[in-house]
Amino acid sequence: MTTDQIADCINRERLHIRKDGNPVTSSQVYAVICHYPDIFTKEAGRIMLMI
Repeated sequence: MTTDQIADCINRERLHIRKDGNPVTSSQVYAVICHYPDIFTKEAGRIMLMI
């Protein structure tokens, strides 16, 4: 999935609610993915969970 698709899914399913009530952005998703390189991988514009 792309970061936009992941953010859309998170917001649609209400998997995370920000303190300010705004929807999760794709840049926030990207920041989390970069913070956890052992869990996520980026390849060809797609994000994959490494389990």
